[in-house]
Amino acid sequence: MQQANALKEMFEVIKKRFVWILLLAIGAGTVSGLFSYYWVTPSYQSSSQFLVQTTKEQEQPTYDASQISTNIDLISTYNVIIRSPRILDIVSEEFGRGVSAQNITVSSESGSQVVTVGATDNDPEQVVRLANTVVEVFKEEIPKLMYVNNVNIIAEAKGAQQISPNPVLNIAIAVVLGTMVGAGLVLLFGYFDNTIKSEADIERLVDIPVIGVISHVDHKGVILKEEFTKAQRKRGRGVLLNAKKKTV
Repeated sequence: MQQANALKEMFEVIKKRFVWILLLAIGAGTVSGLFSYYWVTPSYQSSSQFLVQTTKEQEQPTYDASQISTNIDLISTYNVIIRSPRILDIVSEEFGRGVSAQNITVSSESGSQVVTVGATDNDPEQVVRLANTVVEVFKEEIPKLMYVNNVNIIAEAKGAQQISPNPVLNIAIAVVLGTMVGAGLVLLFGYFDNTIKSEADIERLVDIPVIGVISHVDHKGVILKEEFTKAQRKRGRGVLLNAKKKTV
């Protein structure tokens, strides 16, 4: 019973100050939206793909499973070489500015001979160029490094996709957090609010039933009829004593 009453009181506190919670949630969402659209520099990503496969001059007349297995094993080494200074230094010269390994991602599906090279940059046009340049430089340099020629570009980067920020997600998270913080603050203020606002508060504090209500009196000393009627209707129990309409 006590838990039910406590939950009811919490609900009443939230209900009374629901506007506070709503305003805080809207404010948090607005700030997050402005931050995402106007303050954060967008980041873009583009990718190209190449296939690790022997060229026609090296190709065997029959299906060679061992050669395919070797190509797949080489992919792990290629992933490291692509992001190495040997490749990125050349890319930086051709690109006209420094390119770090943090701007390049290399991935491949397990057992696949296809490698995807991704690039990130703040310029959507430059990031496409960067992804293609990395793969082209790698294709030119790998025969010099490993004396093999098994890299074939199968897909060049064509367009860029914005990967950050995500304004919709940021706003949604901000609204949820704003609602949670607002509800927490409202409950905290309600917990420390010791003012008596109703008869129920008196009964809860002193554990004694209320048997009388003194109506509000205006500056002329007249007990307002509406307040008197409202008090009678609100009580619903007990005895209302010493409530007479008087005039001065």
